Amino acid sequence: MVLKNPKLPKHSSSRHLLPYFMESKIWIEYEKTYINNHASWISKDPERARKMLEAKAHGGKGYSIQDYLYDMYDFLYSPHYSKATRLRLYDEIDEIEKYHKSMGSLDDML
Repeated sequence: MVLKNPKLPKHSSSRHLLPYFMESKIWIEYEKTYINNHASWISKDPERARKMLEAKAHGGKGYSIQDYLYDMYDFLYSPHYSKATRLRLYDEIDEIEKYHKSMGSLDDML
């Protein structure tokens, strides 16, 4: 279990949701069929599709950390989660984005 700061508001959970989200069947399926699917990017973002094809030859994914975080945001717009859960996940993804921005690693390729 991944715990947050123990000094939380009375009705707040002490768990980080993001690790559970990333291990969920629905996210894993979305990642497999959409995010890591080169064909799904050919018409939507040809440059990303090109990078993915090149990176595949070297064992990489072909997209940046920032791209991946934005893919998570896009997924959360779907009706799979309650509004409260989506808001908590947005906050946790924001924390990760701030961390990578401060480290200068948002543009690092996966």
